[in-house]
Amino acid sequence: MPSAAETLRTPPLKEKYNFQPRRDFNKNCCLIPEVRTNRLEPLRSGEVPWYYLSGTGFFVKNQTDVLIAGLKQRMRTGERFNTALDSELVKVKVDIEAFEDEYLKQLAGLRWNIGWKDVDDKQRIVAKAYNHALLESVTGKSEREGAVHDLWFTGNPSQNVPGVEKWLQTAPENSLAVIVSPDGWSGLSTPDEKPIRYTETQVYAVKTKKNGELEAYTFRYEANILQNEQLQRKFGLTVSNAANQKEQIKQMLKNVAFFRGDNPNNKIKNMKDVVDIMEEIKGNNITIKGKTFDDIRAFLRNPQDFLHRHDKTPELIHQFKEFVKWEFSQGHMEQETTTNLQIALALTILKLNRLYRDQERPDDIIYSTDYHTRKDVAIYAYSKNLDMNYKSEVENLQKRGGCAGGGSKKEVSLFSSMGSSRIGETISLSTSESYSFDHEGTCVACRNGPKKLGPCDICESCDVSLR
Repeated sequence: MPSAAETLRTPPLKEKYNFQPRRDFNKNCCLIPEVRTNRLEPLRSGEVPWYYLSGTGFFVKNQTDVLIAGLKQRMRTGERFNTALDSELVKVKVDIEAFEDEYLKQLAGLRWNIGWKDVDDKQRIVAKAYNHALLESVTGKSEREGAVHDLWFTGNPSQNVPGVEKWLQTAPENSLAVIVSPDGWSGLSTPDEKPIRYTETQVYAVKTKKNGELEAYTFRYEANILQNEQLQRKFGLTVSNAANQKEQIKQMLKNVAFFRGDNPNNKIKNMKDVVDIMEEIKGNNITIKGKTFDDIRAFLRNPQDFLHRHDKTPELIHQFKEFVKWEFSQGHMEQETTTNLQIALALTILKLNRLYRDQERPDDIIYSTDYHTRKDVAIYAYSKNLDMNYKSEVENLQKRGGCAGGGSKKEVSLFSSMGSSRIGETISLSTSESYSFDHEGTCVACRNGPKKLGPCDICESCDVSLR
């Protein structure tokens, strides 16, 4: 008779969902021994596992939860295991690459890979890199209390303003939709109930091209709420007063600027015009720390020059995929499989972070030659005996990113937003433990002052009300 502990164990994934794992994996995948080694390290009671990468730029637990949930859902609909796994791993690949672009490379301009797809005789916007998933299906309704979802798919019926998707369906060539998404309150929280706060403004611009194609960009922008309002006025929009900053943020999101391509009097005719006005409002050439508006313009002229990856990124992703195939062939209990996937994904991200750190000191790089999948490829397989302390690497990764006025207790990560990724910070519920209110001025939320202000020029009382 099985023990009580065994009775409570979750059945193996492949048995419970009739998985038929593929056998075309590489048994010499370097992550297999590394995961085994890291599984041997015990966790103290109540300790958050290091492999969650808490406070870094990648949400490991969320990624693996989504991967397994996606597999289950696809299997329930009769999809073959191999096909389902390949589809879910594509999403992980896209998110790792987004982490590299926005977090490690710190690009000021990001390109969306979106397009149209016929669904039930209707044109719908899809995220091409996510296996052409509907943009609506990857846009959460909880973000900013539904304002993000509404601006795309509902609009403002009371004012006869369509959602962005509906407007683009009939917009002529060279039309533009421009969205200002400010920093601050997000309406989201981490699994341990810490509120998430976006650290920067992002301006989204979507353009219609020939044959109905779409061209879409994100422009990262350090600006306060008053500068964002001024930006919208420059776009020709009317900005109304709001009761508080939450409502101000939601109102700003839904206040989309539409520029039809057949109107010769448009103030905005192309992406560069959007960037030029952003720079005019900012009053200097700095868009985010270390990046300029000239960088964004160069990106717009030739995006391919900025989209190169580290030459070992594809191999790291390949190694993770090989490990996932191997793991699902083992018949482990679901919790064990989940933990193993989390460790493997965390190791992948930490190696990628190490690659970028080692670019500054290439002579010190150590490569593993023990677990090659191809003789001509040096697999970047750091482990403890190969000069890689993973816990120290986590600490290094936690120091990347962030916004002015922060403190060591802030956690900065990439969060899903509008079917893409966005840097946010999680902070403890005690303001004094997270950051200080160390300068005076007028609060951009309540517009009163002089007051002691914290990050993004918000006073302490407004900061508390936004949590």
